[in-house]
Amino acid sequence: DHKKFLEAMNWPAAAKGKAVIAVKESEGSESRFVLDVAGGKASVTATDASPQVTLLDSVWAGVATGALPASQAKAMRLLESTDDAAIQLLAACAEGPAPFSWEYF
Repeated sequence: DHKKFLEAMNWPAAAKGKAVIAVKESEGSESRFVLDVAGGKASVTATDASPQVTLLDSVWAGVATGALPASQAKAMRLLESTDDAAIQLLAACAEGPAPFSWEYF
């Protein structure tokens, strides 16, 4: 569930912005949502708007968990993007400790 995951993350305080993300699911469907980040928190709402970032769910998993910085995914042509600001917003997923875990290794 993209919404639950992204809204539970601890985002960097400096991360701020909105992006329309389209995730092509391996089951054949597409999840399209607006990611709105401000004040260290995110909100996610479904949308039919044109996506600023489109990627496969297998790539999304790496980007969302911070294992694959969005800028690297774009450079490797693993995602399509029409807006560099959206890539910068997703780059926040790769900043600091793993945003989905309180474990420090």
